Amino acid sequence: MSICLCGESAEKALDLIALKKMGQLGRAGQTAFETCRAGKRELRPALELLPPLERPVHLLVSRQELRVTDALSKSHVCTSILPADSLISLAPEIYVASPELNALLEMRGRSRMERALVIMGYCGIFAIDEGSEDGFVRRPQLTTVSRLREFAEQMGFGSHTLGLLEAARLALERARSPLEARLALALTAPAALGGLGIVKPELNATIKLGKEGRALVGSAHVDGDIVWRDQRIVIEANGRFRHEGRFGEDLTRASALESERYSVRFVTSQQLRSARQMLILGRWLARHLGLDADFPERERLQGLLNELLAFEYHRYSL
Repeated sequence: MSICLCGESAEKALDLIALKKMGQLGRAGQTAFETCRAGKRELRPALELLPPLERPVHLLVSRQELRVTDALSKSHVCTSILPADSLISLAPEIYVASPELNALLEMRGRSRMERALVIMGYCGIFAIDEGSEDGFVRRPQLTTVSRLREFAEQMGFGSHTLGLLEAARLALERARSPLEARLALALTAPAALGGLGIVKPELNATIKLGKEGRALVGSAHVDGDIVWRDQRIVIEANGRFRHEGRFGEDLTRASALESERYSVRFVTSQQLRSARQMLILGRWLARHLGLDADFPERERLQGLLNELLAFEYHRYSL
């Protein structure tokens, strides 16, 4: 008998794989999934082979009668036929839901914006780590929007797959922090949903520097947080911890970008909490991007910001 990690337990395992702190043996699909159980007889030996997982451990099973919920574990049911490669083998008889499957499972019971933020976590370049200074660390992307779309199409019609496809249209890839994910979504979500409706940018895009910029930062390039390359605009998302005490360094990077004729604007979580301030930022962006802006009413934008800020990523330590 086997087990299959899902939910936040799977997310932690997937982060550890991406950070090369855990190995994998290969991929599996429906045949392996049908062997997965959630009882203590299967789980306790598996936990001896796995890094410490927060309790309860979240497990995926194929039938309602296999569900187990106690202090040690909480199981979730997936009755769909899983495509090939939906599971990753961590060790003999121990599987974890793939990033695509786990993201699909995370669509359950969430709003459209919450789903988009979930996807931006999987497609971002940050992992939650409560043991780090500011609560997250950098890691490679777990998946891409195109892979998520392909997986949803393989799974077939259903409310969760439709929710994933809808959220994928809103999501942006390569957010480097929860703040960046929330800010990028507030800027680009359609006005009908309460967002500012700005054309989608690149996130964490590499910008080459000329002689003057290289002299300022000692590097041939810098990464801009939120970049509209053709219009030479950069928004820098300054989190409270990561940028505290580094204001001089941030300004030097901005000067290097300005030497390449980029316009740079700094945004913190304080601005993201305020619809008034975000509308000012939106007008600045629209002017520099040459857009005819059709912004939502301030109250509607504030509702969207409140929803984005209320969203919480799963909490664990890597």
